Amino acid sequence: MKCKLSIFILLLFSVSFAQVPGYLGKKFIISTGNSFSPSLIDPASSKTFNGAGFFGIPSLNSTYIFTIDYAISRKFNLCLSVNYLKTGVEYEGVYGNVLGSALYTGSLSTPIQLTSYGASIAFKVFSRGFVAPVGRYKKFDCGISFASGKYNNSMFISSDDGTPVGGGSGDYKAVGVTFGLTVGRQRIFFDKLTVDYGLRFALTGFISKDQTDSDATTIDYPSMIHDAIATDCNTRLLHHELVNFVINIGFIPF
Repeated sequence: MKCKLSIFILLLFSVSFAQVPGYLGKKFIISTGNSFSPSLIDPASSKTFNGAGFFGIPSLNSTYIFTIDYAISRKFNLCLSVNYLKTGVEYEGVYGNVLGSALYTGSLSTPIQLTSYGASIAFKVFSRGFVAPVGRYKKFDCGISFASGKYNNSMFISSDDGTPVGGGSGDYKAVGVTFGLTVGRQRIFFDKLTVDYGLRFALTGFISKDQTDSDATTIDYPSMIHDAIATDCNTRLLHHELVNFVINIGFIPF
C-alpha cells in the first residue's frame, strides 16, 4: 500500500511540474532586436538624392525593438514591446493642385526626417508539437505609434511667378495603430540565451494624420504643401511596416 501511495505521489509531482508554464519553471524572457526590410523606392534618414529621380537608391528599413515575454501556459506567451524607428521621406519637388503649384528649392541631399515611437501587446501561439517558449509560433500583435517629422518650410516658391510661398508649419505629427502577424521560431541555448526570428506582416492605419484637408478649389500654399507632405509621411510609415524580417536576442532571467 505504501509503495502504491509513493508511486502515486511521484506521478502527481511529475505531472504538476510538467504543466508549469515557461522554460524549466522560468516564465520571463527579456530580449532586444531589430526588424529589417529592403526599401526599393523610399529613403532612409541619411540617404542622399542621386540625381536620377525623386526615388533615389535602395535603402534599408530598420526598427529597434525591446520585448518582455511572459509564459501564460504551455502554448501561449504574452508579449509587451516598445519600438523606435528613424527614416526619411523624399521631397517631391513639386506640390500643387489644379489651380497652382509650388516648387521646393532647398537641398535634396537630406530627406525629410521622420521618427516614430511605439508600444504593442501581442500573443505568441506555439504550434502543435512544441511547448512554449521553444519552437515555431504565430504572433498576433496590436500596437500604437507616435510619429513626428521635420521638413524645411521656408524653401518653397510659386511655380507661376517664382515668389516665395509659405510651406506649412514645418512639423508633422501623427498617431497610428498597427496590426501585425509574425510567423517565427524561437530557440534556447545554454538554458539562458534565446534567439527569436521570423517574418512579420503588418498594416498601419492612422487615427490622427495631421492634415488640414485643404480646399482643392483655392490656392492655399501652406495647407496644400503641409497636407501633401503629411500624406507622404503616412505612406512612408505604412511601407515601413508592411513586411519585415525580425530577429531578437534575449535571456531568461527568472
